[in-house]
Amino acid sequence: MAIKVLTPEQLFDSLMEVVGKGETVNNRLEARKAALAAGKKYAGRHARDQFVAFFGLEELNVLEYQSGIPQSLRLMNSPQIAGAVQNHPMVKSGKEPVQVIEQLYLSTVSRRPTPAEMDRLQTYLAKADAKSALGDILWALLNSSEFSMNH
Repeated sequence: MAIKVLTPEQLFDSLMEVVGKGETVNNRLEARKAALAAGKKYAGRHARDQFVAFFGLEELNVLEYQSGIPQSLRLMNSPQIAGAVQNHPMVKSGKEPVQVIEQLYLSTVSRRPTPAEMDRLQTYLAKADAKSALGDILWALLNSSEFSMNH
């Protein structure tokens, strides 16, 4: 299978699965039903709708969607993602850093870290505040191409 960029919907759902915040599909469906029942057009005020609108999918063919610099910058500089990363339950768990790193890898890129990655990350953890460093590791994983691509 060819490697391709996740659609904005897939990326948003993946981010929400990892950081554990956000809305459910049922909440969005209920909001749409309520708007229709009131005779109004659904304005898409929910976070997922705003995320998708920013990524401009409405203007493009879904099969031809490609991520670019604005999308990458949005993810890297998002205060919502930064806040969710620093408050992530695994980052605050107090477990051994090796266990946390392994869990972060499994929950974001669906694999365990390689021995080289683990050595590099343990060296980084030894030089920094553990909670802050674990948050940085999660942030880096969420902003990696391995997370945002379907392969």
